[in-house]
Amino acid sequence: MSRGIVIIAESFGPVPIHVTQKTYQTVVGVTPSTVWSRFKDLPHTKGVGARNYHLAAVLPTIRASEKGCIRDLFEVAKQESGPYFVGEGVLPACHRLVAWLDAAQGERLYRLQVRFTDALVRGLQTSHIFEHLDALRLKLILHPGILRFVVLGDAKDLPDFTSGWAVGWSLVNARYEPVFAEQETT
Repeated sequence: MSRGIVIIAESFGPVPIHVTQKTYQTVVGVTPSTVWSRFKDLPHTKGVGARNYHLAAVLPTIRASEKGCIRDLFEVAKQESGPYFVGEGVLPACHRLVAWLDAAQGERLYRLQVRFTDALVRGLQTSHIFEHLDALRLKLILHPGILRFVVLGDAKDLPDFTSGWAVGWSLVNARYEPVFAEQETT
């Protein structure tokens, strides 16, 4: 493996920005049973003495009355460094998070998706990666700096789209997987 990329066989990759159940309980101010009921179906990785939950998967569990704690949750979340493989099977979590965003957050995400697409168009010499563009645009929100910007409006950790970052990140995260939830027909 090169450049510190770690790939593990979990729903999410190395969980670049994560919280534990205890951290969530303390910051959000809910009971352990509330945390358990909210987290029981969330993907996680095993940390030392606790499960790590990707912040992007956790945020949609926060109720409207609890949204005042979101900045604090970002501040106490543990963040790994380096390029990230966001994992396989993460699109349902991305869909839940995007549905949870308010209008201003959705607009920030859209603007970054446009910048990302533009960077790919300018940086790629082949069109094969564009087969994955819809999924990559959805997965973009799993990057810690992008998640912080979309949810909080804090741009301090945004990647430099003009530096070739978009191409490298796309190559690591492009996978064949359904982008849209299948509709049941009866």
